[in-house]
Amino acid sequence: MGARVAELIAPALSRLCAGRKLAVRAVAAAQFDGSDALIEKLGPNAAINLVTAGESQAPLILSLPARTVIAFVDLAYGGNGDSSAPVPEKLSASATLMAERMMQPLSESLAGALAPEGECAIQSLCNG
Repeated sequence: MGARVAELIAPALSRLCAGRKLAVRAVAAAQFDGSDALIEKLGPNAAINLVTAGESQAPLILSLPARTVIAFVDLAYGGNGDSSAPVPEKLSASATLMAERMMQPLSESLAGALAPEGECAIQSLCNG
């Protein structure tokens, strides 16, 4: 399913960066026993949303790496998407807004991957 989400989200995110072709990949799902292990696996993130999906309301975590969001902001301002500088502890307002814009197509792509022939409800429980 992760590969299908990656396939669906690439064109949606491409619209946010002037139509540039994007390479999107899914990271394998993992089970975590504690929040410290989860935070370590996710790394520095610009956005993390806890959602439920489908009739069973399965809990899922959607996360956007801070470095990726910073690259999108750079592209939006006419740069080349370079995000090699260290990730700041606190993201700029423009990076926070970009992360919010990126979450919508991510949720829509997840819904499309879960139910390609119909509707799948994605409900946000919390975001940060």
